[in-house]
Amino acid sequence: MALLTNVSVDRMEQLNEGFAPGLDVLQQTLHTIKKLVEAAEEWPPFVANARYTMEENQSLTLQLQELTEKLDKESNAKALVEEELDKERKAKALVEEEVRKAKATYKQQRDVQP
Repeated sequence: MALLTNVSVDRMEQLNEGFAPGLDVLQQTLHTIKKLVEAAEEWPPFVANARYTMEENQSLTLQLQELTEKLDKESNAKALVEEELDKERKAKALVEEEVRKAKATYKQQRDVQP
């Protein structure tokens, strides 16, 4: 207190003017901090939504993987069935060829006999 009484009024005004820009900066900083705190209070719903969306995306990704695996298995099974059908078609064609040859041979032998 004794120190303050020794300081002149002019000096006090000079000090006040010197602090004024710093006080403005402090007030702006305080205002910014208040806005950040308000924004942070609004974040939990966004965080919850983001977490829900992330979990939902993970669930959908797992479902997509399962469906892709199932489709791959079905595609492989279809390819195997088509392969078996091709084998059966070839076997049928061979049998038909043998039947045609046998008929031709029988007809030829029948025509040769009096």
